[in-house]
Amino acid sequence: MRRALGAAAIAVVLSSSVTAATLPGKRIAIARGSGQFAIAVAHGQVNTPKALYAKLSGKVGDATVLVDCLVGTESTPITYHRPRAALFRFPVKPAGAEICHVTATVSGRGKIVAELRAVR
Repeated sequence: MRRALGAAAIAVVLSSSVTAATLPGKRIAIARGSGQFAIAVAHGQVNTPKALYAKLSGKVGDATVLVDCLVGTESTPITYHRPRAALFRFPVKPAGAEICHVTATVSGRGKIVAELRAVR
């Protein structure tokens, strides 16, 4: 019984470390906040992205992610609301955008982190 529990614990540790090592794309911005009323605001921009991600972690109460992509001088801002910590993918709209600005505003308690990532 103890061996089975030990093997299960090792499998959980290995799977969580593999997940942490396989985040998509490259980091374009990160922000951290802490305290009873923590806030973290991360902003980044990326040229010709194929995919955009926001990794929200900690005790997230609420998050807003603004994705503003441009083709020429035409801007297409879209706001997304996310109520929990997780890795979220956001579409690049319009497809073939020349540049995208991404801003994540996260509130919560304790330690929170907002990390923006992009695949080019």
